[in-house]
Amino acid sequence: MDVEEAVRRVGLNTARPLLAVNPRRQWRELMEARRHLYTEVARAVVATDDRTPEEVADAVLSALEIEKDA
Repeated sequence: MDVEEAVRRVGLNTARPLLAVNPRRQWRELMEARRHLYTEVARAVVATDDRTPEEVADAVLSALEIEKDA
């Protein structure tokens, strides 16, 4: 997800101490530092931008080749 989507989801408030100072820059730096770890352990990668939680869940199930219960 990009920084704009992250801001939309978590906001830019003091409840997130790692993002307290210059949150957009901090988020980018955190993602740069962590992305390789996320990629290394991921069984699937699913885009989440502009998707509802249900759409994301369906995409995850599809990527993992798991059938959705009716």
